[in-house]
Amino acid sequence: MIAAASDALVPSQREVARRLGISHTALQKAAQAGRIAQEPGGGWNVEKVRARLAASSDPARKTAAMVAPVPVQPSPSPPPPPARPAFVAPPLPEPLPTPSAGGSSFHNARTANEMLKAQERKLRLDERRGQLVEKARALMLVHRLAEVSKAEPVLLIGEAGTGKTHLATGLCVAACRQRRRVRFTTATGLINELAEAAHANQLSRALGRWERLDLICIDELGYVPLAETACELMFQVIADRAEKAAVIVTTNLPFSEWPQVIANPRLCKALIDRLTDQAHIITTGTDSYRFRRTTAQRNAVKP
Repeated sequence: MIAAASDALVPSQREVARRLGISHTALQKAAQAGRIAQEPGGGWNVEKVRARLAASSDPARKTAAMVAPVPVQPSPSPPPPPARPAFVAPPLPEPLPTPSAGGSSFHNARTANEMLKAQERKLRLDERRGQLVEKARALMLVHRLAEVSKAEPVLLIGEAGTGKTHLATGLCVAACRQRRRVRFTTATGLINELAEAAHANQLSRALGRWERLDLICIDELGYVPLAETACELMFQVIADRAEKAAVIVTTNLPFSEWPQVIANPRLCKALIDRLTDQAHIITTGTDSYRFRRTTAQRNAVKP
């Protein structure tokens, strides 16, 4: 039955193309070229058409040959996964040295650690000793300058937070304990008081009150630029006390930068000349005690 089915004639050319798996147009071109022909009975023999197309150089040759069964090549098997490396345990840490009767590494390490701590303590002690020496010098100077009868000016120069006001307050307190008349004010406070007195036509009376004091302290000179009229008022107070009574001035500016505060160069030169005559000039440095205290508090809070 299989041979009869294969030799059966197919009446339709389109059915032949469908069975061969080629296009109907390619089959028509092959028939027109005379490469294939119908059987005498008027039908098409599919096997003969396949053989003639395969033997000819027709473009449908490759397509017809594709209809033939092609052996399926087995797909290559995937390579086996790489073997996992064997687990290797990490080496155990070396045991800590234990003390023994004789000299051991534990004893040497403890000795080196103690030497390092001793060096750190020595550095801290040296730093504290240096600070104590500076404080002792400052206290000695405070006690010596407390004798205001010499009428020698005291200038405290340094950055903000370096203890200028603290030292000036200590000198004022020491003078008060000697039953001296003392007045502590800021540069702006002094100028405002004199300006109000001048506006009320009582400037002479105000200058007389400042002149009768045994010691005056003018704090924060140089923080705020002063007008020329304000500088003249402050110069009158300082000039009236020259070689008569003591005056303490704290400032954050060196003398070379005073023209930034006092615009009149002649008035600035005259004021510096009065203040530096037989004066004690103390430089408090640039390290702020407030910043150091804040840093120490923050470090103490951290775990």
